[in-house]
Amino acid sequence: MRSISADSAILLVPDAHLSSSSATFRPIRMTFGARTVLLVGLVAAISLALWHLDLAAVGRAFTGMSWGWGLTAAAVNLTGLVVDAWRWRFVITAERPVPLRHTFRALVAGVIGNVVMPLKLGDGARTLLISRSDGLSAATALTTVLLDRLIDSATLPLFVGLASLVLPLPASITKYRPLMWLIVIVTTLLITLAGYLIRRQPVREASLETGRTLERVLAGLAALGHASRLVKLVGTGLLSWSVRALVIWCMIQAFHLPLSPAAAVSTLAAIYLSGAISPTPGNLASFELAAAGALGLWGVSGDTGLSLGIATHALEILPTLALGLAMGVRPGRAAASRPTPAQESAR
Repeated sequence: MRSISADSAILLVPDAHLSSSSATFRPIRMTFGARTVLLVGLVAAISLALWHLDLAAVGRAFTGMSWGWGLTAAAVNLTGLVVDAWRWRFVITAERPVPLRHTFRALVAGVIGNVVMPLKLGDGARTLLISRSDGLSAATALTTVLLDRLIDSATLPLFVGLASLVLPLPASITKYRPLMWLIVIVTTLLITLAGYLIRRQPVREASLETGRTLERVLAGLAALGHASRLVKLVGTGLLSWSVRALVIWCMIQAFHLPLSPAAAVSTLAAIYLSGAISPTPGNLASFELAAAGALGLWGVSGDTGLSLGIATHALEILPTLALGLAMGVRPGRAAASRPTPAQESAR
């Protein structure tokens, strides 16, 4: 694996011109213009938000925060990491058995990497660690990470759609309910088709190198070929989003806001949709602005909404960083000690 720079890649893909045994990956580069547009837009949004904020009111909102609820939110967030590791394990174990502690440790490494690198580039560390610890080829490991991301993203509209049936979500969210169900239906059909093709169509090797690469990629997609495993993936995906919504609800309680769980769901959706396009490491600023904007739909002042967003983000990141350090997780060390081509070819 090549080292990943924070400003040069979105994700890693196999080098088509290299032998699959070397498991070398190259970055897909984001154009300078696209990076500039995203950064300028974010800076403009931050400037506009700060222009209209009363920083003294933001400080007062922090001082009134309940640390009991805040620490509860941090504990719930760490529980959510276990759920995410559990879901990813379902993806990997379709190929080979993997202990939950290994997926959890690699997932924490990915979270730490994403704190310092934008656009989910920390997933490179996640890929490397699981590849090293469990003997997966780099192509297979990367494919499982991308599939796990896909399942996670695909279950968000399902979660919000189900929540909208039982919770009084604002019109700004419910008006997209048909689109959410359409996404769920289309995703389900595509996954079903992919699973069918994986079960029915053997890999035909155009060349030795290409054939091996395809075999390793398909190994990472093996979970799509098992209906019972897909049910588990969707179930753990919904559980993961439920836990994340619970984190937001705990923070709403911490700031003494008389809001229903529906506010937590809509705020969660806004935060994670903003994170999908955020160019900043750890979704910095976009997370806080999205939280403030979503809570504004429920009548929460911008000062309090921004304070809640800052506190929530900090309580999600800092305990995870501390846990990673306690576990000896070092994303940079993982990259430095990556497997050699000879080790990869032996897998």
